[in-house]
Amino acid sequence: MNIRSSWLCECGEKWPLTILEGIIALAEAFDKKVIAEGVETIEQGELLLELGCFHAQGYAMSPPLQPERLPQWLASWKPFLQWTQGHKK
Repeated sequence: MNIRSSWLCECGEKWPLTILEGIIALAEAFDKKVIAEGVETIEQGELLLELGCFHAQGYAMSPPLQPERLPQWLASWKPFLQWTQGHKK
């Protein structure tokens, strides 16, 4: 299941947070993974981890890459320290 980036931009408001929680709970109920698209900040990543979403893509991790650059990126990328503390899955 996919979480749209527009819901992340408004995550300080109540209804987008409720939508995020619902999407993640629905995915768990059907034993599906959730991926958040358009994660642009460390804080958005932290929120997603707290809610139980452990897969994401967006500028917080990397701008779009040419395919030939992917192996180098995979070998060198390290998650932000905030994303690794207390979030295991």
